[in-house]
Amino acid sequence: MAGTSADNSDDFYNKRAEMFWRQKEWLNTSLLEGNDWLDLLDLRYKIQSDKKIKIKSKEEMIKESIQSPDVADALSLTFYDLPFQSGGVKVFLPQWKGYNKK
Repeated sequence: MAGTSADNSDDFYNKRAEMFWRQKEWLNTSLLEGNDWLDLLDLRYKIQSDKKIKIKSKEEMIKESIQSPDVADALSLTFYDLPFQSGGVKVFLPQWKGYNKK
């Protein structure tokens, strides 16, 4: 699933990178409470020589003493199939505390 081709294969190495990037854009407009979300801060990406965004693998993160981002992985799956629109990602989410509908 996450290792399949990205919808936007010009910019993303695979679907995992695309989902995490959509998640990153959504997080810029969101407020998450509690400590369960802290592993979102540990995600790392790199720009490949072909200019595509790639999320570092769990193995790479473990080598850098970063714990497996299980919560971030679970949240990113909610961004698997979203339509891009001009100005960003259109996200349909339940009424989470702090979520600002636009």
